[in-house]
Amino acid sequence: MNKQFNQIKESIVQILKTHKEGLDITQISKKVNLYRATVSKYLSILEYQGIISSRKIGPSKVYFLVEDEVHHIHSPHFEESKDWIDEFIEELKEELKKEILGK
Repeated sequence: MNKQFNQIKESIVQILKTHKEGLDITQISKKVNLYRATVSKYLSILEYQGIISSRKIGPSKVYFLVEDEVHHIHSPHFEESKDWIDEFIEELKEELKKEILGK
């Protein structure tokens, strides 16, 4: 692997070290000042290497350092996900009521 890869990889790792709550690809892209498509490739490699992991939280895919993954439940992304799930469940309940009652 070349020097540029190692520099970008180290930048992403350092960013995730300082953001224990995890970050999505847009946030990481802004912090490393690279296009999302480029960052996506680096994240895929880092994930394959076992350095980072990702979780689908609500509509976002959030990335964590593997050593910090246990902290994801305290993430603001988790709270957003919980709110999103609660809203989704309420919408489903309403749709089911309409189906059952024929309205």
